[in-house]
Amino acid sequence: MKQNRCRLTVLFLTVISFVSLYYVSPVLAGRDIKVGLGEGKSTVSLYSSASLKASDKSGTVLSGKKALSFSVSGHRLMCQGRSMASPVTIVSSSPIIYEKRPYLGSFSLISIGGGLSVVNVLDIESYLRGVLKMEANPKWPMEALKVQAIISRTYALRSIGRHGAKGYDVCATPHCQAYRGINAHDPVTDRAVRETKSMVVKYGGTLAKTFFHSDSGGMTAASENVWGGSIPYLRSVKDPVPSNSPHSRWSISLSGSQLGKALARGGYSIGNITDIKINSLDGSGRVLSMTLRGTKGSKTMSGHRFRMAVGSKVVKSTAFKVMSGVQKQPFDPIESEKHSARSNEGLTLEEESLIMTLTKQGAFSSEELIAMLVDPAKKRELLDKRRGTVTRKAPNPSSFPNSGYSWSNGTFLLEGTGWGHGVGLSQWGARALALAGWDAKRIVEYYYPGTVVTSYGLR
Repeated sequence: MKQNRCRLTVLFLTVISFVSLYYVSPVLAGRDIKVGLGEGKSTVSLYSSASLKASDKSGTVLSGKKALSFSVSGHRLMCQGRSMASPVTIVSSSPIIYEKRPYLGSFSLISIGGGLSVVNVLDIESYLRGVLKMEANPKWPMEALKVQAIISRTYALRSIGRHGAKGYDVCATPHCQAYRGINAHDPVTDRAVRETKSMVVKYGGTLAKTFFHSDSGGMTAASENVWGGSIPYLRSVKDPVPSNSPHSRWSISLSGSQLGKALARGGYSIGNITDIKINSLDGSGRVLSMTLRGTKGSKTMSGHRFRMAVGSKVVKSTAFKVMSGVQKQPFDPIESEKHSARSNEGLTLEEESLIMTLTKQGAFSSEELIAMLVDPAKKRELLDKRRGTVTRKAPNPSSFPNSGYSWSNGTFLLEGTGWGHGVGLSQWGARALALAGWDAKRIVEYYYPGTVVTSYGLR
């Protein structure tokens, strides 16, 4: 009898272990996600090729129509002259069309703050079919697309409830993940979703924060150097192979006026920018701290705040230097006399070089240039007029990260690498690794060190 009980105990524990290993949590496995397509709407119209059915919790049901229009009245909705309690659920046997786009799943209309929130409710895998093509190029290697499917699924599940106060989980914009419903379905990206079904990224048994960006520029950034707060698996890692991205190198010229206006919109009103000083860089070459001097004051900020203020599509990353500038320095004729040889006009060679620089900058009028040609002695007189306000060519800024650079015409040239915040996975880096023969799991676990790719249904 005792032996039988032991056998039963072993059998029971074996079954429990098996169930624990393969049991799919109903909370996650069949988890629907609520995607906000619009908010604050006064009216909403929905269509379908099949009949639509609208219902609320009080039992009011409207059906039989292929088109339904809703308006808001206080905390209730009006449809076909009928009053319905918020929220209203709309279903159909065919895709539902909202603002000319078809969507899988059902819809929910919620009265919030005097307007309607429009929510598409569908399962995670169907949601990803409407996301992946928006976040990755279908022409890329399949393993790179699988990478995107895995991290997008993880990001979505971890974001459940992110916009809960508005009646949905995630929005349909890049703020969460770009989502376009059926219009974004594609046989290639659909395959990537299907072949990675339920696969997510975990760290210590918890869904990881799978931040990603377009191109790291060669090395990713640590989370604390961008947003603050150290996360063990969001460390700076080097791209093992070149990404060959079109964003690997970029440059942008911005006037002091443009920068001043952009910073003012971001809450930093310091006038037109006259100088930029890079104070410090992180290990990946990204700007940690910088000081901007304007006509109305100065401001020290992180490279990330600067990028967000000016525009993330303008300043593509914080891995930039201020190049081809001129460094403002007071002119010291005594020091020049000590260390510089003189030309046959009685000027030091440094002063001759300075005159050439000023000429290129347009500092002299045509009459003054002619006067210097006719009478070289005029060079001293005209140069003396500009002493104390002159500028000199700066050394290579990459050798002097703490120097400030500006152009005499008020324009700054920024040259940088990569595109995006730099934290987590580099999409172009993942593409390069896929082309080099890495599989999706290996790529993901490389960019998020210490994580594992597993099924979100396993306990």
